[in-house]
Amino acid sequence: MKIAILTLVFNNYGTRLQSYALCKVLKRLGGEDASIKVVNMDTPWGSGARKSFVERFRKLAASFKGYGVHGFKHVAELFRWAYEYRRVNREKHEGLCRLRDESFGLINNKIPYTDHFTVDEVRKGCLDTYDVLLVGSDQVWNAAKVPNQDIFLLDFAKKQKCLTYAASFGMTAIPDGMFELYKKGINRFESLLLREKEGLEMCKALDRNDAKVVLDPTLLLGYDDYQEIMDDGESPMIEGKYILLYSLNKSYRIYDEVYGICKRTGCKMVVLKRSFCPPSMERYEGSIELFAVSPGGFLRLIKMRNAS
Repeated sequence: MKIAILTLVFNNYGTRLQSYALCKVLKRLGGEDASIKVVNMDTPWGSGARKSFVERFRKLAASFKGYGVHGFKHVAELFRWAYEYRRVNREKHEGLCRLRDESFGLINNKIPYTDHFTVDEVRKGCLDTYDVLLVGSDQVWNAAKVPNQDIFLLDFAKKQKCLTYAASFGMTAIPDGMFELYKKGINRFESLLLREKEGLEMCKALDRNDAKVVLDPTLLLGYDDYQEIMDDGESPMIEGKYILLYSLNKSYRIYDEVYGICKRTGCKMVVLKRSFCPPSMERYEGSIELFAVSPGGFLRLIKMRNAS
């Protein structure tokens, strides 16, 4: 049996770790006869060309819709974040960015990726030889952040078995104009295994009452399974107690709240970033900012935190 996993593919800790874990689990279940590949589609965000005003407005509107009653506050933070992002990136960071990408080499080599495909190649049938198309984990159905939703709803599928594992919407409402796309797509899957219970109600609205919540694949592995990617070099050694913060959201609130907890508990705030972005750590006295850390180093930071 040939299984193709469609998920997000870029150098983010959760993204790589969930792909690594899901492949390990499926291989154990399928045995030697199972061929399991993660579709190397890069990111689905497009060609990288500068977006038109209309495209940016539509994305902003989708973001507003996706965050429901918190939309106004979220959009305000997006504008503030964009302003500070330009200021932070006036300096060049190519060297550190290259080191960070290189730090993902070990885990990327342990994930069985396909050859690189564009979203158009996927639409045109480059995965036709696979028996099973499996979507998840990660926020694959979050139209507020992830375009090309027809890909993750398997609009291109022909006779393959369509399954999910720990798929996530990551939003509270389907953006205007996309309801029929989601309804047709969701009902294409033979089973719906979701990562969060909030997705159950969204599936019910799309005429699917059989969805179930499952563990994220990263939680299906044990310590020994992760040991092989934790042996990939040195990780930062932080003395004393600390709280490790890693956030993908363009939000200042989480940094402020964690810093407040650190002040009350006497812990250091250790911030691990995946890009050079706000907020500046100068705002948080005594905090430590990390950047070029491998997925193995990320796990060791969690291990050290638990050990302390």
